[in-house]
Parts: sequence; C-alpha cells; structure tokens
Amino acid sequence: MTNSKVHSFAIAQHLYIFVIVFLLQLYSVLTYKWIFFDEANKTPNPQDKKFFGVCGVSSSSYLCDPDRILTVKGRQRVSQRLQLLEKQTANPNGTSECERRGIRLGIALSRRKFVLSHWEKKIWGNAAAVVAASWYLDFDCFKYGVLVYIQENGSEFEFDSGHGSFITDQIATFAFQHQYPLRREGKVEEALIGFVNMSYAMISCSIKLLLNVEIHTGNEILVPINQLSGQNYTRWSTWYIILLSATVSMTMITAYYYKNSIGCIIQRMNAKVARKHKNVPDMVLESNVENQS
Repeated sequence: MTNSKVHSFAIAQHLYIFVIVFLLQLYSVLTYKWIFFDEANKTPNPQDKKFFGVCGVSSSSYLCDPDRILTVKGRQRVSQRLQLLEKQTANPNGTSECERRGIRLGIALSRRKFVLSHWEKKIWGNAAAVVAASWYLDFDCFKYGVLVYIQENGSEFEFDSGHGSFITDQIATFAFQHQYPLRREGKVEEALIGFVNMSYAMISCSIKLLLNVEIHTGNEILVPINQLSGQNYTRWSTWYIILLSATVSMTMITAYYYKNSIGCIIQRMNAKVARKHKNVPDMVLESNVENQS
C-alpha cells in the first residue's frame, strides 16, 4: 500500500469514528427527555387534550388526579388556584419573556408510590422530576415546580422545581408539613390550596404577606400581589448541545489524528537545535527523524 493510500484510509477511518460518536451523542440529546418514562401510564400530561379524561379535568390544567382523590369541584378549585398562581407571579412589565412569565406549579396525585426504573432514578432522582420532564412545564426559563402527592400510608410528597421558580425544596417541605392538620382530616383539597398559598407567600419575600395567609384553612390570599423580579435565565437549546458535542468530538479526533505529525515537527525542531550545538550532519538527523515517523 502506498503512502497516499494509507493516508486516505486513515482519514476515512477517523471520519467514520467521528460520525459514529456524533450520532450517538445526537441520539442521547434528542431522546433524554422522554425515553425513560411512559407518560401515558404513569404521569399523564393534563395539558394534553387526550389525557383530560384520565386526569379528571375538562380543559388544560396543571393538575392530574387519575385516582380521583379529589371531587370534581375539588379538582376545579385546585386547578383554578394553580392558574391564579401563574398570573400572580407574572410580571407584565418585564423586559424579557422569562421576566414576564409566571411560575407554573403542577400537582400530580396518586394513591400509591410511583415505581421508578433504574434509569429513571439515575437520570431524574425522584417521581416529581419525572413528572416535570413529562409535562414539560417550563424548561426555557425554569420557572416551574411539581408536587407529587402520594396518599399511601397516610400522605407523602415529592417535589422538584427549576431555579427560576424560587420554590426551593425547603419551602415546599415547610409548606407541605404545615398542611398536616388538614391532611390528617382527609381534606386534601384544602391542604393542596393551602400548600400553594403558603408557597406563594414565602417566595414573595414579605413577612406581612406571610402573616395574612391562613395556613390551615386553604383560603385564597387577599393581599395585593407582589410582582417577582424576573431574571434572564440561560436557555440551553438542543442545537447548542449538539454543536457543543460535535465540537468536543472533532477536537478529540483531530488531536488524535495529528499527534504523530506534531511529534514529528517537535523532533525536527530538536534536530535543528542539536545540529547547531553538536555539529551533527544534516543528512543523519533528517534520516533519523524519517525512521522514527
């Protein structure tokens, strides 16, 4: 095989490796959102018309109650409260879409714990994160939160939120625990509304507002809303991730392909330095470099 054929074969081989690596990374990026769970059976999306009946709602909502823990009126009240929260936390005067957008809080109810697969636990961590990804509430500005209410052995919950919602795990835990008297009496509807009210009060950063919330009654907040100061959050688009993956792959393959050439250049430079200091004949140095390469 001539040197030109060997060189062409090496280029083709490295291009083949690059294409395979790039396609694998592209596949992982495009499928990571939905490949690890079955939203139709485990976490039906109440914003999707085909799941309205499963979730027990008549229109697009942030509430899904497939086990019918709430009554029809109860689901309506909780759905309205979640929609009101989005309006209360919106800022119409914001300079960007993320600043104008309100917090989207979703609630999924179940009589038993979600059974997560190995990959779901590894990728998402808990059921609330799975629901958040399945419903795709707001992965542009990350102003979302998801409460999974589990009515098994009493009542438990799991929570997940984006950094733009300001509803941290600590706030969610505090707000949920303060609904214990209502949950103990089986007043799930009032407990959920109370959870939303208290979460809103705490993220509004106002002690007066917090004192005006009736924690254990689930009553609506009557205090004038405080518009939250939105922030410009980084939007990680799929194409940006693909471009980054391609750049990394190309850099690694290019470095691997040219490492022998770079080594040869360094050897030639060293040969020139040695020739100046040791007076070694040019022909000997050049032949040694060619043999090593």
